[in-house]
This record gives sequence, C-alpha cells and structure tokens, in this order.
Amino acid sequence: MPCRPLRPATRRRLPSTASAARRPAVSLAGLVLVSALGLTTQAEARKPNPVRELVGELTLQGDPLCDGSANGRWVNDRWELGFTQLQGPALAKSKLKHLRDKLVVVRGRPAEPKAWPTVRHTGACPPVPQLRSDWVMGRSGVRVRRGSPVWPAFSATHVARWQGLRVRRVGAEIEVRVTHTMTSPWPDLTIVLHYEGCMGKPGALDKSQRAALVQPGGSVVARFPALAGAERDYRASAVSLRARRGRSLLDLTRSLYREGVSVDCRRGGRHVGYLKPFATKDGSFGYKDSRGKVRIKPRYGLAEPFNRHGVAQVAGKGGLALIDTTGAALLRPYNFDNGPDPFRQGLARFVRGGKVGFYAEDGRVVIPARFDHVRRFSEGRAAFCRGCKSVRSGEHSRVQGGVWGFVDGSGREVIPARWRSVTDFTQGVATVVGSDGKASRVTLAGRPVARRRIRK
Repeated sequence: MPCRPLRPATRRRLPSTASAARRPAVSLAGLVLVSALGLTTQAEARKPNPVRELVGELTLQGDPLCDGSANGRWVNDRWELGFTQLQGPALAKSKLKHLRDKLVVVRGRPAEPKAWPTVRHTGACPPVPQLRSDWVMGRSGVRVRRGSPVWPAFSATHVARWQGLRVRRVGAEIEVRVTHTMTSPWPDLTIVLHYEGCMGKPGALDKSQRAALVQPGGSVVARFPALAGAERDYRASAVSLRARRGRSLLDLTRSLYREGVSVDCRRGGRHVGYLKPFATKDGSFGYKDSRGKVRIKPRYGLAEPFNRHGVAQVAGKGGLALIDTTGAALLRPYNFDNGPDPFRQGLARFVRGGKVGFYAEDGRVVIPARFDHVRRFSEGRAAFCRGCKSVRSGEHSRVQGGVWGFVDGSGREVIPARWRSVTDFTQGVATVVGSDGKASRVTLAGRPVARRRIRK
C-alpha cells in the first residue's frame, strides 16, 4: 500500500491504538508515542525457549595482525551484526558471502561470546589516523559505536536479506522509508539521521523522528534536511533505526553511501572534474570520475569530496592531508577533535614543522605556520600563544604556558602577546589575564574597556 503522509495540523486529536492499527503507512511529522504497549507482554514472557530475531548490517570482522607489511592482515574472522557477534551453523562463509555489508534479519537466540585466540604481532604495525574513542577500525572501514549492543553474541539459525530500508535524496532533503517486514507490531519506531561536519567529524549532530504502532506490512516515511547546523555545515552521513516488540529487535546504523546516497557540503559546490569518493569492501576510499573510472586509487581511511577549488581532505596512513585532483598532498590540516580543522571565516589551520598556520579553501597558505599554537578565528581575531606547548590529556590535548595575543586575518599581530590567558572575542570584547592574575577586558583594537562598560 502506498505511503500517505499526514498533513500538518494544530491541535489534531491523536489517533487511538485501534485506528492507528488500521493505517499501514504513516508520516512521522508531528506524531508522538500514543501506544501504551510494553516491549514484552506477560504471555510472551511465559513462552518456553522463545525464538528471537534481529535486524542489522552484516559485516565480516576480525582482529588485525601486524606483520611488517603496509596493510597487515586480519585473523580470527567472524561475522557481526552491528557489534553483536554471530555464531551458529547458519554462518558458513560461503553461504553469507553474498550478504556481506547488507542488511539482514537473523533468527536465533542470545549466546555467550566466544573467546578468540590472542593476536601475536610478527612485525611493526602500519600507522593509522587518530581515532575517536567511539570509533572502531574494522575490515569494512571505520565504524562508530553508538551505545552497547543488546546482546554481545547471538546464535543464528537463519539469516536472510532484509529489504525494509530505502533511502534517497529528494531535493534538499533525505527521505527515509522503513517497511515493517517482521512478525510483531512496533509500538515505537525511532529513526535517527546522523550528521557529520563537512571536515569529516562523525556524530556531530543528530536529528530524530518517531512513529507509534507500526503494523507488519506497513510503511513509515521520514524526511530530514540533507544539510544541518546554523551555517548548514553538517551533512547527513548515516541513519539509525530503533524498534523493539517482544523478541523482535530492530537496531541498526547504516551509512548513507552504502545506500547510494551522497551529500556534498554547501561550500563544496560542484565537484571539480566530477571526482567523487568511493569505498571498497575493505573500507579503503579512493576517487572516481563521472564515468566511473578510478582516478585516485583507494588508499585512504576517510575521504572528503573535492570542493569547487579542486582540493579535498583525506586521512591516510600518514594521518590527515589536503590533496589535489591528482592525489598529491598539499599540506597537513590541523587535527581538531579527531578530524580536520573546520573552516571558520574562510580559514582553517594546518601544521608544518611543529608550527601552526592558516590556509584558505583553495589550499593556499594565507598565514604561514609560525605559531606555537593558535585558535580558530572569532570576529576577525585569532588568539595565538608564544612559548607554549601542547600536553596530551586522555583523548584530547591542552595548551600550557607561554604568553597570548591576537592576530587578524592577514596574520598581523594586532594585540601583542603579553597575557597569561585570553578568551575569544564575543561582541567585540575579550577577557585577558595578566601576569599578576588580574582579569580585564579589551576591544578588537586592544584598547582596555572602561569599567563602566562591563556588565555585571
């Protein structure tokens, strides 16, 4: 039955459970959870040896073994549904080869995780780009761990393709269509669209919609903006589905590029030479032209689309890099929150020789790398320090020591470096702390703010 979105209305009376059950297709706009059903009824709980079914993305994973080669190799092969380890006779590699990296429904029951042999490396490990604490490097590339799996391991008796998800680009929106193909109704379905920063930072922004009581055979359609954020500088990257009814569980995260959907950043404009990133089964990224010919071989762990100036940001074995359309490295972007430094006021930071500078979107160096550390621009000023050093603190780094000042967009030192600490400019004013520990405020030109102008 085709999907019939509801028209938006104010003070609409919420449908009853019975009326909702008669509507196989609903729109997520304006709906809230109206069903009072629990996730497991008492009758279901009394059933002996219940059969459970899971839906997720099937991937072939393992443990990396470093043997001194450029890529190493993988051992302890195992199938995983999301981050749930699969076991059982239905997992013969030859039978599931055609389902690798596909969405599947698995029937069986929870099991104890298998203990795998300890990996003993025989050589040096190749360098990998810095990862966030919620990133996991696997055979299919970088995976983002969003919470813990319901069951660490699952014994499968049946595995089949699941075709209940369709994602497509409709103008400036992403349309997500979910068809209920399982046996039990979903009292609550949540669809989450994950956005990543245009400089490759996953999980930076999420948008979600919910639908109540979806019957088997019914469909749900949700639409999200393809670009989000105050400056539309976050693009849709992945979709998550969450629903549970009794012993049927829908819990998956799917990258949009695996569904054939690509979203370019607003500043990127049209691809230069129509070069677009593509991924291989082992998770490596390269670039193809509009005819599908490989122009840059897959050798990156992460790859951004080329912008209108013909440069792209990638992450490879040597870390972050800015490349041109031939694959040649131009410079090394500054690592900000485990990703390339995002552009602010048309400039982003890069690192060269242990110093930090700024470059423009076309890859041109605007301010040479001469600072021990410098922050991003705010209101045309960037705070820099002289004589400071970066100290590692867990997943992040912090700057210690030195004296601070400010530069403008051309790199000119407009406020000399003589302060113990400074804040970024907000509404034309920044707070500075001198060597005596006393705080004061200065204008964009470095002049002190009269005390009567300071609002308490």
